[in-house]
Amino acid sequence: MESLKDKIVLVTGASKGLGNAIAKEFIDRGAKVIAVARNLSSLEKLDDYAKTRGNSIVIVPLDLNEANKIDELGYNLYQRFGKLDVLVSCAAMFGVLSPVAHISTDVWRKTMSLNLDANWRLIRSFDALLRASGNGAKALFISAPCAREQPSYYGAYAVSKAALEALVGLYNNELKNTKVSASIFVPPAMATDMRRQEYPGRENEQLADIKEVAREIVDSINVSFV
Repeated sequence: MESLKDKIVLVTGASKGLGNAIAKEFIDRGAKVIAVARNLSSLEKLDDYAKTRGNSIVIVPLDLNEANKIDELGYNLYQRFGKLDVLVSCAAMFGVLSPVAHISTDVWRKTMSLNLDANWRLIRSFDALLRASGNGAKALFISAPCAREQPSYYGAYAVSKAALEALVGLYNNELKNTKVSASIFVPPAMATDMRRQEYPGRENEQLADIKEVAREIVDSINVSFV
């Protein structure tokens, strides 16, 4: 396992599911992890995990729908670290399984706000920090198969993920003359809270191991920092 000691890594959605597993994988590899999520108690458990690994992390209890707080975080990271080597954006919400015409305005706006708008705000706030890495910094965003398959009743979730993929593609094209890159990762089906929302009642599925998926993601990032 390659050490990522001295690398600054920010993970959103770090309190549970895939985001939590990715944060732990980075912790295990010695990275300085900035863990962002709404649930403080879960972040504190992640901090305890880091200590058992001889590492320390920065926990940031933050609702990514509060856009100004993302800007504040970018400023604080600049003051403390002056750079960001890796951004992994996992935070998302499913919304509701529903015909498009029946989705409430509130659900639509909240889903788009977290799954799309917050990611644009992360790019806007952290672009300069990623460029300051000087080591081939990476920004990775988690999408879903529904972004391309457009299954019925996936509504705002599918639309937000399709828009996210367009956003990240545009951003990556704009980074071509830099050492920074941005990409999308579409994980396989895993036993997460979101999966249970998508497919209620499916308890005996053969699903991918979250830890293995997290390891694959970190390996794919694995920043051949030069």
